[in-house]
Formats: sequence, C-alpha cells, structure tokens
Amino acid sequence: MIMKRYILLIISALVVNTSCEQVWEEDLKEKALDSIRGYYEIESGIWNESGPIDINGDGIASYDYYSEWLSIPSGVGDNGSSISNDGGYIEIPYIIDSNAGWGGPISLSRRVEKVKISIDVLIEDREATLAFSFPENTGITFEHSGYGEFTITKTVSFTVTDGNETTEQITGRVTLKFKRTIYRTE
Repeated sequence: MIMKRYILLIISALVVNTSCEQVWEEDLKEKALDSIRGYYEIESGIWNESGPIDINGDGIASYDYYSEWLSIPSGVGDNGSSISNDGGYIEIPYIIDSNAGWGGPISLSRRVEKVKISIDVLIEDREATLAFSFPENTGITFEHSGYGEFTITKTVSFTVTDGNETTEQITGRVTLKFKRTIYRTE
C-alpha cells in the first residue's frame, strides 16, 4: 500500500513538473512576442549616403529622408506596419513620378513597398529570443532596438526632381526607425 502511494506521488510530481515546464515556456514565448507585436509608424528616416538629398526640388537638401518623403503632397499616407505572433509586414516609403511612363508633367507621388517579415520564437537555456527573417531577398538589415521599436536599413530607389521639370532616379541606403503606436496581438 505504501509502495502504491509512493509510485502515485512520483507520477503526480512528474505530471506537475512537466505541465509547469510547458506553461513556463509558453509564458516566455508570450513575453518575447509582447516586445514586438503591434501596429507601428515611422518615427524617423535617415539617408545614409555621402551627400544630402532634395526629393521635392525646393532647394533644401537634407539627410532626413522621412521628412523629404512627407513633403510630397500626394500619394499614400503613413499607413504604418503591423507585426503579430508569426510575422507581418513593414512598409518602406519611396517616391515615384506618376507621369514618367507617358511623358506628362512631373507628378511626384509617395508610395510604400510592403515587405513581409516572419518571426520565430527560440527558447534555449530558459531564455526566449526572437528570430526575424524576410522571405523575399529584400536586403534588409533588421534590429529589434527596444520594447515596441525596431529599425531597418534598406537600399531604396526613388525619384527626385530639381524643380525645373527634370527628374532623376536615386538609389541609396536608408535607415528607418519604427515605434509601436498600438499594441495588438492579431
């Protein structure tokens, strides 16, 4: 009788120990995902090349890529980016000449490239870390820089005007900082 109790006690302890370990890993996973899930907007964008840019042709060149992008009055707004449990998308801003294909007057327009991001949670030695990947060959350098924020660096091609009815295609590295504005799990 005592032996049966002892065996039942050992089995109960194993079940409790195993179930606690699973809950603990799930808690680690949730805590790690909480640091990145949500809706993001661009906080800043820096032009990383040697000389400043003047996208809108107003004669004021700057390294503030995002401010230059916002100075173009037409096109998409700052729609933001969304990240959930297994991934999401990041929007990369750029400028096009909407009339370039048919020879009309210059009409610069804001656009965004939606880039898919995948997230995996890795649990090792009682620690959970997030692994980020981009399914397409996007050339993005991604840094989870803090709770509810990240930065990306990517080569972007965009159109600029000199204000005299001519445009030029520019390509260079841009670093964008994203800040979470809404926490959400979907």
